[in-house]
Amino acid sequence: MTDHEVIMELAALIEAATIHFSAMSTFVLLYVVGLYAFLRRAPLLVRLIAYVFFVGSFAIFVVIGAFILRTSNLENAARAEAVAAGELGDAVALSVIPTALDPFLNAAPALWYLLVTATVIGLGWLTFFYRWDADRD
Repeated sequence: MTDHEVIMELAALIEAATIHFSAMSTFVLLYVVGLYAFLRRAPLLVRLIAYVFFVGSFAIFVVIGAFILRTSNLENAARAEAVAAGELGDAVALSVIPTALDPFLNAAPALWYLLVTATVIGLGWLTFFYRWDADRD
């Protein structure tokens, strides 16, 4: 694996993560808008169906995000092995040296699942328990 290949794979991974986060954020925001505009006045069964559909679709986003995190970790491990074997140049070798960000990067999967859990619980509360102000209609 050459320096160029490593950098191209890293760029592709960053692009995939950015697109995924944008799509996921848009999906959640669309649910919130739909909740405010339509679902708050809907019967319980309709809100339940919408929430189950949201959680199922959101689970697909979570699996894709977990795959991106896992791919990132596998690529970092492969890069570290290549540096140890002397297969990569100095520019890429510097990107493998532990930095001050490593504790945060190692905590990324836990933070990812915490964010997902908080989102699902928060939107569930907004869907079923929150009482919207009637004055704002």
